[in-house]
Amino acid sequence: VKHSVRSLVTFFYQSAQEQESWQLLNFLVFQATMVIVESIYGLVTDSIGLISASADTLLCCLALFLGLRTISLTRRKSDGMFTYGYHRFESLSGFVNGILLIFVAFLVFFESVDRILEPQAIENTRVVVISVVSSVCNGLGLVFFPPESRRENHNLQGAYLHIWANTLATTGLLVSALLSESLGWSSSGSAVAVVVSSIIVLSAIPLLRRSAALLLLSPENRKESLSRLSKSFAEIDGVLSVQSLRIWELTPMNAVASVRLLVNDMVDEPLVRQRVQTIVEDEARVSRCTVQLSRSESLAQQLQRHLPAEAGGPGQQASILL
Repeated sequence: VKHSVRSLVTFFYQSAQEQESWQLLNFLVFQATMVIVESIYGLVTDSIGLISASADTLLCCLALFLGLRTISLTRRKSDGMFTYGYHRFESLSGFVNGILLIFVAFLVFFESVDRILEPQAIENTRVVVISVVSSVCNGLGLVFFPPESRRENHNLQGAYLHIWANTLATTGLLVSALLSESLGWSSSGSAVAVVVSSIIVLSAIPLLRRSAALLLLSPENRKESLSRLSKSFAEIDGVLSVQSLRIWELTPMNAVASVRLLVNDMVDEPLVRQRVQTIVEDEARVSRCTVQLSRSESLAQQLQRHLPAEAGGPGQQASILL
């Protein structure tokens, strides 16, 4: 127990050291508080919408905790098991969060179906108050979330989308409560829930596609880079052909590469390696590149290798080569 408590304290202490993890930790504490508040008020007011919103918020807490844990993992240095480090856990976390977003969308959709089948009277005043508080706080979280991080990091993008989806769900609940109170439109909640679930699915699909492509070592944005790099390598002095070229991404902004080039026997190998490193860093954002050079045989070496042993002694072979 002491070890678990110590590990938990260390985890939260480390989370407070960086801006991104500190913000996620604050959002996690707030969302956990909202789970309790929404659950209590949902049971008191018999509001299916608030109960469903509390379930959505609970999934948001899970996503935020996963994001925090992933940030902690990516701080680790490479070891014997993960020789390139733990960076790909960012995309794995993003993929898992994308699946959770789809699940949240289905929860919202099934809630709308349940409202249609079993309409219930809701105490709109309390629902409006809770929805306003949750929407405003989530909205502030979205505003202060670092925009540059969520564009480059699948893990943080997944956490951001969960906060956004939760904001959308509570805002939709607020809109439906206001429509029901002012216009008497009892089916407004179902219509709003369908719209909200559709938007959540549409926002999750790009994250799922990008994170899955990186995990499957087939990022779409690298196709043009491969052809461009092959052309640049072929133009290096002394390079005869590009025998193989492979690129795989650790993160959307960090990739590693492996290239094998066929060069002539008079080439300056250090110069070629330096030129290859410069090209991959400038054109493909590759941080590390393994370069293998294979020398081609000269015409004299090819003739000597293919001459039959009966052709004579070394003197006769030398005369033939000359």
